[in-house]
Amino acid sequence: MRQNVGCAKFVKDFKNGTITSTWAFYAGVVVVGGVAKGEGTASDSFFGEYDWDMVDDFGNETKWRMFIEEENGRALVTCYDKDGALKTIGVGVIEGDVMFVGWSEWEEEL
Repeated sequence: MRQNVGCAKFVKDFKNGTITSTWAFYAGVVVVGGVAKGEGTASDSFFGEYDWDMVDDFGNETKWRMFIEEENGRALVTCYDKDGALKTIGVGVIEGDVMFVGWSEWEEEL
């Protein structure tokens, strides 16, 4: 088993419902980062569902589905890949139009 840890900064445009993000995670051997953009519903909060397009430092593109829910005064962020497999769960703190999220996950080593 290998533990991956990461963090991300999300910025929401409340007017049109989009979120942009920069992120990085340590995958046991290498640090990988990237950018992402999510499309969701326009609202006055981060909470909701988003279709998520990500590009990592190596140019790899992936599509995810992201859910942001309020739990105990914090943001619970859950991400699934395009096939519906759970990818990560993180906890975030929201300050205005910015949300910071951290996560940790365990992964089988090949």
